[in-house]
Amino acid sequence: MMNLAVLLRLFICLFVLGGFLYLTIDRQNQITEMRFAIPQIAKEIEEIKEENTRLFYEIECFENPIQLMQLTRLAEYSHLKHPYSNEILTVKAGDPFTIIEQPAIQEVSLPSKLSLAALLLNYSARKED
Repeated sequence: MMNLAVLLRLFICLFVLGGFLYLTIDRQNQITEMRFAIPQIAKEIEEIKEENTRLFYEIECFENPIQLMQLTRLAEYSHLKHPYSNEILTVKAGDPFTIIEQPAIQEVSLPSKLSLAALLLNYSARKED
């Protein structure tokens, strides 16, 4: 009876030890897979950075004032017109809700380009009131 209890305890201890060893080896395999994936991900990040740089250059070339003036001479953009001075909206960095009302030109201070939509919505709501 005593030997059976000792063997049962020994079997349970070996089973638990085997489970912990299996979990440890499984965790090490996951870590090894991640270590192999790091160089590939780093390469993808570099490719994305290079693509971003290339696209930034293309945007800068397209937004060049000389390029824009050449585009205005093309037939497909002939329907566009230059804005009147009362249609000009000047955007400055600063508080997004600072709007200086002037009859000809309005100055708007924004912390980023993304808040322009929120500001315009706020402005249109003020106009409706």
